Amino acid sequence: MAISTIQLQRLLSSDEPNYTALARFGPKILPYLDQFVRGPDSDLAAKAASLAGMINHDDAVRVLQRAAKSPSATVRLAAASAALNLQRPAVSGVLVTLLGDRDPGVRKFAIKSAATRQNPALIARMRSLSEKDPVPSNRMLAKNIISKKGTVLG
Repeated sequence: MAISTIQLQRLLSSDEPNYTALARFGPKILPYLDQFVRGPDSDLAAKAASLAGMINHDDAVRVLQRAAKSPSATVRLAAASAALNLQRPAVSGVLVTLLGDRDPGVRKFAIKSAATRQNPALIARMRSLSEKDPVPSNRMLAKNIISKKGTVLG
């Protein structure tokens, strides 16, 4: 079943989109999601990033890469959160970017998403944040994750 850009935009623009149902359209909607992430509507862009994270495909990583560079903290936060669900090795690069974000909320969600990965660059960045993040709660979150993973992160 096909869906048009306008139909997808309408469904995503609702107060509570059915992300699970929309994700069933699969990779063929990723170009639309990329278009929404690049657009001026930050609410739609954030929802598009969230949906992209539910479609396990390399093009979904590209949508999150673009979302991670958005001027909107809401969109970057959605990308950080969506990265948790996306099981692609390349998503680690998105998380490295988001772990260095200027917004503390974005960093918080990036820390949570990075906690599930074993990428050396992410581990190094998490260690750095556990010592140097300007927000005490983010430092503590990173420290707790590193201490729980302990020998795994070694």
